[in-house]
Amino acid sequence: MKVKLILVITVILAVVSCLACGESKEKAPVKETVGEALITAGIKEAEVSIYADKVLISYQPSFASEEELLKEWVYIMGTAVEQAPWIDQVVIKCIFRGEEVMEVTSKTDDIVGYLTGKISPETFLPKLVVRPIGEGPLITPPE
Repeated sequence: MKVKLILVITVILAVVSCLACGESKEKAPVKETVGEALITAGIKEAEVSIYADKVLISYQPSFASEEELLKEWVYIMGTAVEQAPWIDQVVIKCIFRGEEVMEVTSKTDDIVGYLTGKISPETFLPKLVVRPIGEGPLITPPE
């Protein structure tokens, strides 16, 4: 728990510093960098795809609790935005028993606003677009 919290704080600081300097990174190593950061955080077997306007990450969430799931999403989104600041959105596809069951989408501006404290959790959570895929279980952000 402490390790994830430290990693989330590290991502927040990295995002803020990246936005402050305005540097863009090369797109080629982004996929590997995002994947490595997720593995470091304990999110294994994530599949990362980089597009001109978005990052798509498919992974199997821990489903330990809604709070843990939200922390994973925020970490994943922050990592994607840190490594690919030019993107418009982050899409997360959650896999359960080998099937995609849920898709979570957020705009980059909303992610950065939340991570930098400009947007409160009460404002950020409703901006997450959570939609079911197929017939699997759906976990939604608390209201």
